Amino acid sequence: MLKELLQKRTTLEEEMAGLQEQITAVNVDIEHALAEQLAALRKLQGKEYGAVNLVAEGIKITETIPKKIEWDQEKMNALFDAIAAAGDDPRAYMKMKLEVQERIYDSMIAEVKTMFTDCRTVKPGKPSLKFDVEAINGN
Repeated sequence: MLKELLQKRTTLEEEMAGLQEQITAVNVDIEHALAEQLAALRKLQGKEYGAVNLVAEGIKITETIPKKIEWDQEKMNALFDAIAAAGDDPRAYMKMKLEVQERIYDSMIAEVKTMFTDCRTVKPGKPSLKFDVEAINGN
């Protein structure tokens, strides 16, 4: 009985893997079908990151692109030392992991922000799409 159950499980896992590949392929097709419209909408709204909403064929589509922030660790180490050498506490700006929280970076005064900007790289995260047919149809 155990062998039969394990065989059934193996068969189901193989079927599931095949279905996942199909879902991935369809997701790629959906992304390609919407890419131009979403890119134009982002350009129009001046939004490289965050959420934008599009209605296509009666379906509300929300694309969200999160920010992925990376900090140059060598430059951050040097900046940490420079701030400390100047008599200020670099931990007021940085975590010991040597990164800066985005809300703190955004609120820095210009002179301080300029020093940090060279250490910072902003990359787009993986976009996500959400479909809400009911919101458009009023259901």
